[in-house]
Amino acid sequence: MEKYFSVSDIQTFLACRTKWDLSSPNRQSLRHRATPRMYLTQGSALHAAIEAQERSSAGYATIGPYEAAEDFLKQERLARVEQIKRTTGFEPWGTEMAEWDEKAEFTLALIKQYFDHYGTNNPLADQGMEYIATEVPFKIDISEMTGIPGAFFVGTWDGIAKDAQDNLWLVENKTYQTKPDLKDLQVHFQTTGYAVAWQMLTGIPLVGALYNGVAKKLIAPPRRLKDGSLSADKRQQTTYDLFVAEMKRDGLSIHHPKYQDILAKLKGIKDQGDDRFFYRESFYFNEAQVENWTREFVDIVREMDNDPKIYRTVSFKGCGPQGADCWWQDICFAKHTGQDVDLLLEQKYEVGSYGTIERVDGVSAVNVSSIAELREALRYHV
Repeated sequence: MEKYFSVSDIQTFLACRTKWDLSSPNRQSLRHRATPRMYLTQGSALHAAIEAQERSSAGYATIGPYEAAEDFLKQERLARVEQIKRTTGFEPWGTEMAEWDEKAEFTLALIKQYFDHYGTNNPLADQGMEYIATEVPFKIDISEMTGIPGAFFVGTWDGIAKDAQDNLWLVENKTYQTKPDLKDLQVHFQTTGYAVAWQMLTGIPLVGALYNGVAKKLIAPPRRLKDGSLSADKRQQTTYDLFVAEMKRDGLSIHHPKYQDILAKLKGIKDQGDDRFFYRESFYFNEAQVENWTREFVDIVREMDNDPKIYRTVSFKGCGPQGADCWWQDICFAKHTGQDVDLLLEQKYEVGSYGTIERVDGVSAVNVSSIAELREALRYHV
């Protein structure tokens, strides 16, 4: 019997063993019948758009990034409607889907904003890089290194890119509410783990990683006052270029005294790199980092496989949406308050796999010795 260990599975194990026991493909593998919360769907839609852009630029696909995101969100909406029908026996009211539709519209606007900013030809050009492939699943036999028969390390690389010197980089595409700290990125378990996985599978080291962050907020047009004139409020979430364009449209000089403070602020943000809406940071891997991660990985996987004790870990802010936002919190609550857990499982849960496991099924390793061979191998990764 094969056993699958992913970075997300390990992180769940480290965060709360009860949640891990419920969700892990090696344990109960419970999946909620409902589609994921919208904040997860937003990230997935961005990934679908970036993958479509990369494959379209490489000549492997004809659909564009915006269309790919639209298709993804349509399928997610259909899944949500079907879930409501299964649960209630009726089609959802329009009001039931109104919030979902509003957030889907926001997601599409966010994706358009991303490609308007970076372009659709090569969105990594400002970093001196280009994608080789995106959304690449992997499945690596770790039976020998862990001593666990049938053990596999699985996951999906958001992106693999190369720079002008043909160095290979990991790309992590993320949507975020709060800009991450560089030090946290450098030691992040997932990022280092994916670099280790790449080297394990191909024998080619990744020199570093690029965090490609997209803030969950839209650039606003310059505000206008009741009399129709431009507002000089410096707190506006707009850009220098948009503000200057509006001034020109109104026939105003960029030297107009009323707007010097806001123009100076927006120009400074532009010159220093506007990270209010987009944040990119690259960093290098080193040998000690890779060795330490690999050692920890083996120890954790062995503990996960060795009939570990199962107990809850309630986060400081709780398990609900304002805290850990655990998808399995209702099972825990039912169990620890004496409710009918079996009925809850029957109504809202099913046993199932997840995307990475399904995508790596039947995939075998391919040996490569050059970027050209790597491109050709990755061409068929979907």
